[in-house]
Amino acid sequence: MNKLKKILKNSSPDHCFLPLWFWNHELDKTELQRQINFMLEQKVGGFVIYPRHGLRVPYLSESWFDKMAFVFELAQKNKLSVFINDEYNWPSGAADGQILQDPDCRMAYLYLYDETTIKGSKSVEKYVPSQNIELIQAIRVNNGELDLNSVKNLKKYLKNDRFHWHSSEGEWKIIFVGKEYFNSSFFGYLPDYLNPKVAKQFIRIVYESYKKHLKKYFGNTLKGFITEKPGLGYFNHTRAIPWSPHIFRLFNRQNSLNLEKHIGGLFFNAGKKTQRIRTAFRALILDEYVNNFIKPLTEWCKKEHLLSIGQLQGEGPLEQNILFQGNYFDVMRHFDIAAVDSPDSQLISNQRNIIATKMGSSSAALYSKSSVMTQIFRYADGWKFNLRLGKWLADWQVILGATSFMPYAFFYSVQGFRKFESTPDIFFRQPYWKFFDQFTNYLSQLSSLFSQSQRLNNIAVLYPHHSLWAKMNFDSTNEAKIIANEFLRTF
Repeated sequence: MNKLKKILKNSSPDHCFLPLWFWNHELDKTELQRQINFMLEQKVGGFVIYPRHGLRVPYLSESWFDKMAFVFELAQKNKLSVFINDEYNWPSGAADGQILQDPDCRMAYLYLYDETTIKGSKSVEKYVPSQNIELIQAIRVNNGELDLNSVKNLKKYLKNDRFHWHSSEGEWKIIFVGKEYFNSSFFGYLPDYLNPKVAKQFIRIVYESYKKHLKKYFGNTLKGFITEKPGLGYFNHTRAIPWSPHIFRLFNRQNSLNLEKHIGGLFFNAGKKTQRIRTAFRALILDEYVNNFIKPLTEWCKKEHLLSIGQLQGEGPLEQNILFQGNYFDVMRHFDIAAVDSPDSQLISNQRNIIATKMGSSSAALYSKSSVMTQIFRYADGWKFNLRLGKWLADWQVILGATSFMPYAFFYSVQGFRKFESTPDIFFRQPYWKFFDQFTNYLSQLSSLFSQSQRLNNIAVLYPHHSLWAKMNFDSTNEAKIIANEFLRTF
């Protein structure tokens, strides 16, 4: 009991409660200082600087770093802990789109543009736009399975956007594989996380710029960087195969298989070869993603004595988790701290989506990480949010394994559209602000208590990524849904 009292008495908000401070307007120094004073009055021990929609200071400009230096001087003087989100909006890796001006740094994807099955000796003629078609193949079908030893390349039969081919006897599946770029709402494209050039450019443009201007704060006031929502795809392209020009060559060398001739197995049942093709491809993509993007960022932080925090795309439903990360744990193991973003509207509406926080807490347990940060309160009843609801949500997140809080959000400005962006704003404008120190004290005590508690893991739950690699044809099949639903039921 004495130990418990000591933990609660000595709890500190500097690592336990770090609100996302949305820098989303002009960033006047007088206003920045005023807002820091509000934090100090309510015993907020630190914050995360997050460049967001509406920012009117050119990102990474001299003016940007002038505001940064001003805030860091105040933070150091007042012993505040600061983290920086490493991207303007998200996902990390684009440097506000600068890197994506180079087409080689944009993530492409392959997709099944069209497919048709014919039986017997017949002519096939159809309109197919030539511009985005990467492969056209005819593959013999035996007993419902593709015979990948019978692949015929038919791209030469596509001329002037018209495809015409006459088949021989038997049953054939003709597949048209297209290639396009992923698009996202902020930068137009996604960074190609499979291309090592992206991480090199990102470190040079973003991380090294912070080092140039803020080096004296590294490892003391500046605790680390947050990498936000990287992933192997986007929600508007769930049937896509992440792609980079070197993948064919690398796959062929590692697996003694010609991927171009076996690509049909990624989309359709190819008998005994199906599982080998899909799992080998997923493993390759995962390795390239981790080695070419994740590790360079986390290793740079480690070299500079900074913490790396990862919050990954698609961390919730298992099928999304596999599509966007390949293997959540193999990615997260390289970060010092796991961060999770589980929109709280899903709790309020009783859709108990608990996977995200459980995944983060499980990775911390597996790899002996110091903390699990939850980006809490996003969409938590919008402007109707109150501290009673906040306490309930925080308690729920701690039960799931979170040990510290990174709440949405302290808005620099709520002018115009800003007031509706990832609400609620829980800053000084709220009528409950005068009681906020009691709230931060409670969350700090909660965080200290559970951070220093011993986790009892008496039950292990298998993370079935290999099963889903084998069953998913870059979409969710019925077999994959069964696996994902059984996984969810274990929670």
